[in-house]
Amino acid sequence: MGPSCSGGNPPMISVTEGESVSFECSFDGSPAVGNPFYEIIWMYNMTHKNVSKRILAFRMTRPNTSVPVSVTEGHFRGHLEFEKNTSSLVIPEVRVNDSGLYYCEVIIVPVPNKSRTNGTRLIVMGECLSFSLSFCLQTKNHICTWLLVYIFCK
Repeated sequence: MGPSCSGGNPPMISVTEGESVSFECSFDGSPAVGNPFYEIIWMYNMTHKNVSKRILAFRMTRPNTSVPVSVTEGHFRGHLEFEKNTSSLVIPEVRVNDSGLYYCEVIIVPVPNKSRTNGTRLIVMGECLSFSLSFCLQTKNHICTWLLVYIFCK
């Protein structure tokens, strides 16, 4: 069994720049033969370039302890828990250019087993500032109220 995934289009997450987001990947961690070597790779496919790049990877045999393993690459944080057969990718403060498709690949050796998730599409919206301004003009016959709303996005 490979990483968990569902058929069809990947799900979407929409967040505002500066928020935190996390992705999870489940895999079959039961040893098929002996003590296999695991490679769990987090990938990112940039929306605007349609190019995949490796964000971070775990390469190891199953440890004797249940202590989670953590890796940090740039502003990405990865966690691996063999006890739960899961890996997670966290972006503590997303940036607009983090938008794209995130997925994991799992390779188990010596069993020739390579699989990948459908992933999750991340959409990061720029921060927007809004303000409103209202004022009254008084004339002899009636009172007019005007409301102006401005929204600025980075």
